[in-house]
Amino acid sequence: MEKTIETKFIQIIEDLQTGIAKASEVAAVELSDIAQSYVVYGRAKHTMELIVCLLILIGGAWAAKRFAKASENNSWPLYAFVAVVTGLCALAALDNFLLVWTAPKVWLLQELAKLAKGV
Repeated sequence: MEKTIETKFIQIIEDLQTGIAKASEVAAVELSDIAQSYVVYGRAKHTMELIVCLLILIGGAWAAKRFAKASENNSWPLYAFVAVVTGLCALAALDNFLLVWTAPKVWLLQELAKLAKGV
């Protein structure tokens, strides 16, 4: 009787180990797919950010230049301010854009670190 219980116990432990091994294989495959999907999302997001920042840069520069021409006094400081601010926006977006497109694994690690910190 004791041998039967011991044999069943060993069989249950072996079945658990097999189940855990299969589950970890499935999780590894799914984790890779999730990571790949997140990189695609990051690429789309940062591409759109860059496009929007460039459109704002172009539109802001055009509007400031037009305003400067329309006003009687020379408003070049406004034109320069708008260009600098939107240029910085475009540079920040360009940094993320280049990182996610050229080094997606590094970008993904940075995103995971942000998630771990709770930022």
